[in-house]
Amino acid sequence: MVKFPSPEYCEIYKKLINESEEYEKAAATWEGDLMFIIEGEGDLLEDGEKFILYLDLWHGKCRDVKLMLEEDEKPDVAFKIRGGESVWRKISEEGGNAINMIMTNELQAEGDMNKLMRATKPALLLAKIQQSIDIEYLTPEEADELRAEIEKQKS
Repeated sequence: MVKFPSPEYCEIYKKLINESEEYEKAAATWEGDLMFIIEGEGDLLEDGEKFILYLDLWHGKCRDVKLMLEEDEKPDVAFKIRGGESVWRKISEEGGNAINMIMTNELQAEGDMNKLMRATKPALLLAKIQQSIDIEYLTPEEADELRAEIEKQKS
């Protein structure tokens, strides 16, 4: 079991993406990075706080996964997918369909929507890979410690 979100989770997610032949095939022509923005709802994070999972995806491989706090760390990101903690829990714990959640506005997507909608299979595979990771959510105290650690590494 690994804590979510955490640097350890990022490494496992990257490794599993890169080991997936199915993802590599489905995303063979994909070029672009994205942010999964987890917004606080008072459970893991306070309102207004967020954790960002940044993925650099390129031709079926994941070149980098990074945990961030601010969107401006990667200002030219191709896509931003944002939602509250409860929505991300639906995806990771209940197998929620991220594409359907975008269509119903549970998740908000920013970027070239035509490109994103043409890449539904890779997107669903990213969620499937995430769902295969045995996670335990950080406690609010652990989230505070992680935020402080990330801030310290930035300076």
